[in-house]
Amino acid sequence: MDSFEAGSATGFPLTTADGLDYARWLAAQAHARGLALAQKNAASLTADLAGLYDGALTEDCFQDGWCAEVLAYPAAGKPVFMAEYTDTGVDFAAACAWGQPRGFSPILKDRALTSSFQACP
Repeated sequence: MDSFEAGSATGFPLTTADGLDYARWLAAQAHARGLALAQKNAASLTADLAGLYDGALTEDCFQDGWCAEVLAYPAAGKPVFMAEYTDTGVDFAAACAWGQPRGFSPILKDRALTSSFQACP
């Protein structure tokens, strides 16, 4: 979803409008099949997608300081699955203290995505 953002090497001159068109098409296709759809990446599109998508998945948003960019989801009663990773040195207790009251569901995972994880107390 974020292939239009700077640094993406697609070889195509994609724009934000292209990203939105794709995201809207994807939502329509998923919902037509009775599937739920979560936004991952492209947080800059949240204002346009929170009404269409069923939730969001973040990675390292607390560690990297951008969780607030997806607050439209819990504001609309939709989940935000918040994954933080052990290799970043994140203060997971602080991530829990920030995320849970705002409707986020934080977990702490290893980058290899083994079955091991830590949930907030």
